[in-house]
Amino acid sequence: MLDGVEQAPHPIDPDALEDYGIGYDLGARWAADRASADELKAVAAYAHVSWFRLHLNVEHSLPSWLAAELGHGWAGHGWAGLDQRGLRREPLVEGLVAGAASFHDSRSSRSRPR
Repeated sequence: MLDGVEQAPHPIDPDALEDYGIGYDLGARWAADRASADELKAVAAYAHVSWFRLHLNVEHSLPSWLAAELGHGWAGHGWAGLDQRGLRREPLVEGLVAGAASFHDSRSSRSRPR
């Protein structure tokens, strides 16, 4: 224990932390550059609930945007990518959701009347 704060029993995996950061940046960029309002709202909602898999409909822009951004490098980022059931919860996808949610929440707070 340091200064009254209990340390995690297991060290944080630096690769997982890096993947989360990459995902966060990707999520924020997708949200700013490509996402429709409905797509962004749907992905951002995952940041506020428990989830195992990010379910996306066939027309959703995120899978094709990710494929264009990462190309064949999906596996190089420590994740399997998209399958027929959606994106599995793993550090890169968690970061992606968090980045999109951050953009969504900041945009929502600016549009509220004061």
